[in-house]
Amino acid sequence: MIVWFQNLSLRYKLLLVFLLVGLVPFGVLGYLATNDTTQALEKQVLAQLSAVHALKKVQITSYLDEVRTDMTVLTSVIGRLRDEALNKLAAVSALKVRQLEAYYIQRIKLMNDVKQNIRFTQGLPLFAEAFGRGMTSPEYMALIKERETGLRSFQQEFSFFDILFIDPQGNVVYSVGKESDLGQNVATGALRDSALGRVYAKARLDVAIEDFAFYQPSNSFASFIGVPLTNTETGALNGVVAFQIVPKDIDDVVNAHVGLGNKSGSFLVGRTTQGGGISLRSNRVVKQGKIGSPYDFPVAQAVLDGKKGEEIRLGSTGELELFSYEPVHITGLNWGLVTFASLEELLAGTTEGSSGGREDFLQKYAKDYGYYDLFLIAPDGYVFYTTLREADYRTNILTGKFSNSGMGRLVRRVMDTRSYDLEDFSKYAPSNNEAAIFSAAPVLNQAGDIRLVVAVQVSTQDIQDIMQESTGLG
Repeated sequence: MIVWFQNLSLRYKLLLVFLLVGLVPFGVLGYLATNDTTQALEKQVLAQLSAVHALKKVQITSYLDEVRTDMTVLTSVIGRLRDEALNKLAAVSALKVRQLEAYYIQRIKLMNDVKQNIRFTQGLPLFAEAFGRGMTSPEYMALIKERETGLRSFQQEFSFFDILFIDPQGNVVYSVGKESDLGQNVATGALRDSALGRVYAKARLDVAIEDFAFYQPSNSFASFIGVPLTNTETGALNGVVAFQIVPKDIDDVVNAHVGLGNKSGSFLVGRTTQGGGISLRSNRVVKQGKIGSPYDFPVAQAVLDGKKGEEIRLGSTGELELFSYEPVHITGLNWGLVTFASLEELLAGTTEGSSGGREDFLQKYAKDYGYYDLFLIAPDGYVFYTTLREADYRTNILTGKFSNSGMGRLVRRVMDTRSYDLEDFSKYAPSNNEAAIFSAAPVLNQAGDIRLVVAVQVSTQDIQDIMQESTGLG
């Protein structure tokens, strides 16, 4: 290279030197300019990335703040709905209890009228006398022809299953229904320990009510009201008139569907002095159960011990149910009324969907606010409502197979802290093992106790949309 340069003429040597002297500064300046431009571009890109990062951070934070605000509103709404449902149930129970008590008050007043009614005051002694001659005697048959129309009219007007005349010795001397009890002695015979025998023994002294018990002559459960009739001159007992209650009258009051949902209803429970067992005193409609069927559950024990209150427990169909119970005060009876409702039905309600189908309030709420799923969870962890009814529906999120999931961890924290919390992304088996993020908050009573927990499964699509937005990135 040096030899080549030495061989050049002076002219070319000078030309080459001048060329180098001009190009080197130009190259240096070009390099410096390019370097400055590159650094400026890098700073600009970094600034844009920082701005986008900050923007997305604000958007995500804002979105999660909205979720928290939504949960605050939702728990308030759910709490109010629960209180309203409880008040409605208590009101329905109270109404039915008052109606049942009024029914028996009217019956007791009617017994006082019976004491003055010649159908009975004259009829009982006449039938007792004719009974001594035999139920096929002309005298007895003449009394039937003369008096039975009036007695049947009374039976139908006041809705009794049967009316029975019983003489002082305990003989059933007359019966409108003409069942096998007619002619039997309820003081000494096979019916002595029956409901009729017991009401006869009590009613010899005063008006008495006998609770429902299986009554063989009617081949069903029967309840009676008995009234003593005395000789107005001597005060001696002429006998007892017994009125057999129609169960339908009780059922019509108890099963009236006033202000209740399709999965709601009421039933009567009672405890007799004979054995003390608890059983139904009304025929159930929403669920299976007849008068006399055993029902020895804590709510029944509580109401028959004279307690009034509410209780939430798992029902026989797997649904969480709200119970309101209240004693029924009727002399001679130990009864209580229990009104129940599906907690899911009470809290979720039902509205008309946008597509014309039926959707409940919480389904509409979840759809309007873009949540993947929404949950209502009992204090013991039982998931009694979800909008999608995936595999977590009607399981226990604290003790069941999903207890180790993100949802399970979240609910445990919320139970412990009694405050709102959020669980980060993790795979969730009920949602096809897809990644899921949850938020939850408790519904508390005035004492700070947890009544239930509301949780939502946040839509991952909303977060994806925020993160994948490319505005400002080119």
